[in-house]
Amino acid sequence: MPRGGNAAASSSSPAPAPAEPGAAPASISRGVKLSRKKHLVATEVGECAWIVRGVLSPKEASRLVSSADARGYARATSRGPKHGEARRDHGRAGYDDDAFAVALWRDTGLAEAVDASPIADLVAARGGGGGGRRPAGLNPSLRVYKYAPGEVFGAHFDDSADTALGRTELTFLLYLTGGGGGGGGGVIPGINDGTLHGGDTVFYRGAHDDAKETHRVKAVCGTALMFRHGAACAPHASEAVQRGIKIVLRSDVVFN
Repeated sequence: MPRGGNAAASSSSPAPAPAEPGAAPASISRGVKLSRKKHLVATEVGECAWIVRGVLSPKEASRLVSSADARGYARATSRGPKHGEARRDHGRAGYDDDAFAVALWRDTGLAEAVDASPIADLVAARGGGGGGRRPAGLNPSLRVYKYAPGEVFGAHFDDSADTALGRTELTFLLYLTGGGGGGGGGVIPGINDGTLHGGDTVFYRGAHDDAKETHRVKAVCGTALMFRHGAACAPHASEAVQRGIKIVLRSDVVFN
């Protein structure tokens, strides 16, 4: 773990924070229609962490970025590790968008990919999702994080939350920028043109300065990352962006 990066308070927030109160309806999905993807597969990338590639096409990601940019972002900051808070400096916008959360889960094929994977069984075996609870959807309390060069979200834990649909068990990150245009869909400037360098999501073995890295995930446009949160959450961070812009949509996978 980077020096001065003691894992600190959770990033989860059950209520969305608007970028600018009254500036726009709290929906990110206006004009964004999602297509069903074939052959989505959840692949394990670390302990209790999985990715699903190709959940969004570059065009779909670009439309979401345009929608978020049009509304604007507030600054997410902290007092830093000396005050028990993860180092944080990036843009943040909150949305409460039930329709888009349902569409992202059902219409893209993401639900089937998660259901066909061992995610639910592994979560249950490792202290969560018991009593026959299964993945049921995404938390409609959505956040969009925007990282410019030098901006970070230091090592921290994510809490679970109770929603109308059930209790969350997994953090859900959907990368809206990153990668070099592979996988079809063409190259869109600023979205998947290879200009993003840095900004990896990095996981650590412990919550101390010399904790070893266990695994990392690079931001690739359209890829979703899911990992355990709550009591089973591993310390993790968004490393500093070196070049380009990293934009990620944040939600949670709800079990019921």
